[in-house]
Amino acid sequence: MKRILSGILIGVVSYSAIFLLLFFSKEITQGIQNGIDICLSLMIPSTFLFLILTDILSRSRAGRVLARPFSFLSKIFKIRPCDVDIVILSLIGGYPVGARILADRVKSGMIDHRSASRMLAFCVNSSPAFLYTGVGISIFHSAAVGIIFLLSSLLACFITGIFSRIGAFYPKAVNSKGQEQHIPAPSVLLFSSVQKSIYSMSIICGFVILFSACMPLISSFLSGFLPFELSSCLCGLLEVCSGCSSLFTSGFQNPVAAAMLFSSFGGICVFFQIGAVLHGSGISMRFLLLWRVFYTATATGFTALLSRFLPQEILSAFSSFSDTETVFSAISPLALGALFCCIILLLFFSIHPATIKIKKQ
Repeated sequence: MKRILSGILIGVVSYSAIFLLLFFSKEITQGIQNGIDICLSLMIPSTFLFLILTDILSRSRAGRVLARPFSFLSKIFKIRPCDVDIVILSLIGGYPVGARILADRVKSGMIDHRSASRMLAFCVNSSPAFLYTGVGISIFHSAAVGIIFLLSSLLACFITGIFSRIGAFYPKAVNSKGQEQHIPAPSVLLFSSVQKSIYSMSIICGFVILFSACMPLISSFLSGFLPFELSSCLCGLLEVCSGCSSLFTSGFQNPVAAAMLFSSFGGICVFFQIGAVLHGSGISMRFLLLWRVFYTATATGFTALLSRFLPQEILSAFSSFSDTETVFSAISPLALGALFCCIILLLFFSIHPATIKIKKQ
């Protein structure tokens, strides 16, 4: 019966998609173009280098060295000291770096799936490049707003990590030491990190384009039954970039808090991305879905509180851009510099020295 129902559901969805492609091709084509623009101007510049960087750090000794000053977080979050680097790298890399590292370590036997499922609640965060540059600078044209977003995201992660350890319902951190991770040669590590990052980037961009293609139809459908503000909010909860780009015309009383609401929740699109990354690892997304409401409410509440101290000129300037087109730009030169520093660190923290041996002919 389950197979029959799933087959009927897939058939209905497939025929509905064919119908929409035939009769709403113009709207869908425009949505696809918007999705491609978002990927080229925002997602790839702000995510790709961080994916490579965090994968290199997570699989080398440099990641452990980077997380050593933050070892006190192991007692606060009730995790092992060797897993602190996952929290740090998830804050640096954003979606879906934390989920990908947890999936890799579960598959390698370095952490059990129950502890990884609990850590998923506070290891799924927006990247600093997206919050500061992509939203704070590009949309609000204010560095102060970007800093508020960064502080609110950090506080939400910290508080969620503390509260998620309370109660016997949630799995506790493992006390036993996990298996020692094999560190490949620097050239192999860099090549595999680039290869995995390209695969992850293709998944991210694919879901963004898919949701962007459906967004014009969903927006027009919701606006026929719901107020414009509520329909814009629901679209932002489906796909974060579409929600942030609609802030100009949505009429929110506090657009700064609304932007943080979309960014902290991540959207249903991000949940599909994380589900694809976690496939085959045994990590459950139940804890992420349960704690995401708390995480989003905490981040949005801190943003609403801190935004009261913003000068009124910033919000006035934001309203003056209401008739202009939002242009995302999240190119981060710091990511490129960090990537080169990471490669240099590999020369010192690899098992074998990074030397080239030339055999005499």
